[in-house]
Amino acid sequence: MLIIYAPNVNTGGGKVLLFSIIEAVIYGRHSVKLYADSRLDGQLTDYLERLCVSWIRPTFKSRLNAERALATSIVAEDYVLCLGNIPPLFSLKGKVFVFIQNRLILDSVAASKFNLLPRIKLRVLFAVLKLLSRYYELIVQTPSMKRLLYEKLKKDSRVLSFFPDIAKANMENDQPFKSHEYDFLYVASGEPHKNHQMLFDAWRILAEQNIYPTLCVCLNEKYSKKLLARAEKINARFGTKISNKPPGNQSKVIQLYRNSTAFIYPSLCESFGLPLLEAQSFGMPIIASELDYVRDVVVPVETFDPNSSVSIARSVRRFLSETRTEPEIRTIDSDAFMNQLFGILDVDIKD
Repeated sequence: MLIIYAPNVNTGGGKVLLFSIIEAVIYGRHSVKLYADSRLDGQLTDYLERLCVSWIRPTFKSRLNAERALATSIVAEDYVLCLGNIPPLFSLKGKVFVFIQNRLILDSVAASKFNLLPRIKLRVLFAVLKLLSRYYELIVQTPSMKRLLYEKLKKDSRVLSFFPDIAKANMENDQPFKSHEYDFLYVASGEPHKNHQMLFDAWRILAEQNIYPTLCVCLNEKYSKKLLARAEKINARFGTKISNKPPGNQSKVIQLYRNSTAFIYPSLCESFGLPLLEAQSFGMPIIASELDYVRDVVVPVETFDPNSSVSIARSVRRFLSETRTEPEIRTIDSDAFMNQLFGILDVDIKD
């Protein structure tokens, strides 16, 4: 049996990857068990006939009970894919793969930008990962994550990069491209390492130079009030053109890609950078941080120092077409990911 253990995956790139993996394993294979975050209840309707799902509430008690249930139900012939960065708390008899998706657990410099409680949580997660990772096989998606993981844990990992191709999946009901509404698009949540403040400051600098490109961000209005207030203040004072389109369903995000000329990505830290690959799938030119995680997956036409608003502004100014080269890795889709994952053991999960 294949068990997908994802008790804390419910939003963002982790959710996208989880759904892609589910689609890859339920068709043509049997006996798939999923431990899922209860906040996804109602979003897995299309898969319930082919999945055995155990819902886990986002509480300590529910998580602990799920860990115990997992430990007591696994047999030596089972295979467990753990999503959500943390290995199982209790020893398992089956073959266990742990997918490390959150670079912040390993990158203390990027994590330092968070407030005290999130930093403490990340340190606790790192301690748990360091303690338990020795017993399981670790999977990452990029060479830079592999290097960082070895630096921090002195443990090797396997690089399996896969990308759910949202462009291909959503072009079946293709619509004509609209004229580009935005010059630049940034698809990211509002955590500190996403670096929105520096990006907004760069737009202020551009306005002071009488340059007014349009910028669209995708911030949750409930959780990013301070960032949005900052953007509104800069717009009012300097005449910048910063717009916000709150994150909605995937089709709305796709329309933003299709209605934007270029993709800008000033994030300080990523384990994979899924939006970079999404933008690339739409053929968008990419302007991004000059950091390893970017060049792991794409080749930007312009780069900048993400810690400098001046550098970001300069990169926007010199934005033009450039000759592209191949990135360090080639991504694979979720079907190929699962085939490679279990091809490591030369097995096929069918029962």
